[in-house]
Amino acid sequence: MHDQRQHIRVTAENIKQPIIVHVNGVNFLEIFHAKDISEGGIGIQVPHMFEGCKLDFTVSLIITLPAPLEHEIIVNGRIRHVVENRFGVRFLNLKSEDQSLIHRYVSYRLKEKPFLIRLKHFLHLI
Repeated sequence: MHDQRQHIRVTAENIKQPIIVHVNGVNFLEIFHAKDISEGGIGIQVPHMFEGCKLDFTVSLIITLPAPLEHEIIVNGRIRHVVENRFGVRFLNLKSEDQSLIHRYVSYRLKEKPFLIRLKHFLHLI
């Protein structure tokens, strides 16, 4: 399978301060922890499947980035893939200041990654 990601993503699960995501779609409002995040979208794992999680549905998200940023981002997204109890949302019309915040969060989390991965990210090679 060809990976079409344009942005590096970092895992957001099993960390002390998770990313909280409010997902508002057709006939549902749920609150989850993010599985991963990038400047292009977010992955969410749910404890149960729910009716509104369908491919290509548009959802509204409120994403709460934890410390050191501690900031909320409000963005619309489109569900791009659904696999069992996980789904991925591509951001639609993400404001540049919000994209910058996500970039800062990803950069902060990349400090945990090996040097070569960090270097490629900062040189925009991945």
